[in-house]
Amino acid sequence: MAFPLANSEAFLPPHIQPPNVGQWNVSLQHRLSENWVASVSYLGNKTSHLWIGNEYNPAVYIPGTCSGKPCSSTSNTQARRVLSLENPAAGQYYSQMTIADDGISSNYEGLLASVEHRFSAHYTVLANYTWSKCLGIAPVTSLGTGVVQDPNNVRGDYGPCTYDSTNLFNTSAVYVSQYGHGGPLSLLLSNWNFAPLIHYQSGLPVNPVSGKDYSLTGVGNDRPNVISTTAYTGAPHGLKYQYVNPNLFAPNATGTFGNAGHNSLRGPGLFDIDLAISRDFKILEGLTLETRGEAFNLLNHPNFMGPNANISSSNFGQITGAYDPRILQASMKLIF
Repeated sequence: MAFPLANSEAFLPPHIQPPNVGQWNVSLQHRLSENWVASVSYLGNKTSHLWIGNEYNPAVYIPGTCSGKPCSSTSNTQARRVLSLENPAAGQYYSQMTIADDGISSNYEGLLASVEHRFSAHYTVLANYTWSKCLGIAPVTSLGTGVVQDPNNVRGDYGPCTYDSTNLFNTSAVYVSQYGHGGPLSLLLSNWNFAPLIHYQSGLPVNPVSGKDYSLTGVGNDRPNVISTTAYTGAPHGLKYQYVNPNLFAPNATGTFGNAGHNSLRGPGLFDIDLAISRDFKILEGLTLETRGEAFNLLNHPNFMGPNANISSSNFGQITGAYDPRILQASMKLIF
């Protein structure tokens, strides 16, 4: 049975604890000049008693042959489930059983550096860089089907969080143009607002999977074995991008689990520049024309999605998709 989070612990079953969050931080800020401020901060948190769904009735691998056939195969999964082995008569009626495991924890540590120019001389700038690490049993889900590779070794899925990005950089600015001190050109070129946004983040984790139930547990979350020290090629092949070394992994042996870590691969980073330009034209008293133009991915820089991480797929390791190309849009609004 899945128990939803409640505002009161009284609604939780006795063996389930609500998530517990601890946070800490320390910051140092220094005023560089009248309008420039720099800061460095250390941020940390730990969350305990997160919930995931874990398979309670997996199939047990039995080596060898039975009556001339393999004792373990995908065709006798139900007969090898824990409850079926304990009591075949009653256990045959119970297939997958997901229980709430509240023993999951995650932790985050980050170093944040920023510099800011407060608005003066017609412009403001804010730049920040974060170096961080998030680890946990991922992904944390609503209590659905089991998410770990080995139901008897939840800790074996400890690794980078699904949203862990080691490097994150952002710069935003606003500049109000000023040209001359009067005249037609000054009227035309002044008071435009330019607002660029520069964003970079390193690649997000990708979880390698075997794609088949080699462990014969009926769970289907097997990971492969690592057989190469070269993880990435970064080389394009025709119209597809072979990002991960196709010979990096091998299927895990029958009845075993692979040694590849959870979320042990990384997708490519993302770089993006957006720009907004706007200006208000006062036509008459109480009548204003607002104009605005926006460019997303201004440089039309290709940002690729994560690679295919299923080693059973013919496209394993390849990137076959990308995020949006350059998008331009403009608008005008009359305010009265």
